[in-house]
Amino acid sequence: MSFRNIVLRIKEQCPDFVFVDHVLTCPARYDLPAAIITPVKTDAEPPRIITPGAYSQDTLLTVGIYVVVPRRQDAVADVDGAELFDRLCDALRAALVNWQPDWAIEPMQYAGGMMAPYEPGVVTWREDFIVRNELRIT
Repeated sequence: MSFRNIVLRIKEQCPDFVFVDHVLTCPARYDLPAAIITPVKTDAEPPRIITPGAYSQDTLLTVGIYVVVPRRQDAVADVDGAELFDRLCDALRAALVNWQPDWAIEPMQYAGGMMAPYEPGVVTWREDFIVRNELRIT
């Protein structure tokens, strides 16, 4: 499983993001607005025996996309910042919901979002998507 195709999908479908990368490979500083992709959690379903010594198991992976935008400092800029934030989240949902990465066995689904810890100068929101994958051990 590779997150590269998720990064590429966001770059292609969400041109308002200036920077898109995986949390483990992105630099400490980057231009905004940014989309930072990270695995959040994996839930496993019971395994299925295929043959002696081989089994298959479906997993449900939650992928988080951090939407990082600059925090504005005045009322006029706040309205523009809120509109940009809404546009970015809408574009992410349109790009990823019902799209299937090549390693997945079902299309991605939207799973909700939440504010990320506060950092001075930026606002960070995490959009979560779930995708089913097959773990096959032979």
